[in-house]
Amino acid sequence: MRVDQKRNRIPFWQLALYAVAAAASGATHPIRKMWHSGNAIDRYALCHLTSAAGDSLLAISLADSVFFSLPVGQAQWRVVAYLGLTMLPLAVAAPLLV
Repeated sequence: MRVDQKRNRIPFWQLALYAVAAAASGATHPIRKMWHSGNAIDRYALCHLTSAAGDSLLAISLADSVFFSLPVGQAQWRVVAYLGLTMLPLAVAAPLLV
């Protein structure tokens, strides 16, 4: 005797959503692990990660305002100002750190 059982199939969009959620969870797992850790090096790593992310967002916003708002000929001094603004703190702090 044959029993016709219809399998419950999961729709494609639910599988895709599950895959995106699993990828996001896997990508943020190291950060969540550091967040809940009590080690000092993990706190330092999170602080450094936040600082680097903020610096990159600031550099992107400055680059957008400097490079894409003017014609190439007029942007020469703005490029120099941008490089000075981003490199001057390192040039001042580097001798103090070494």
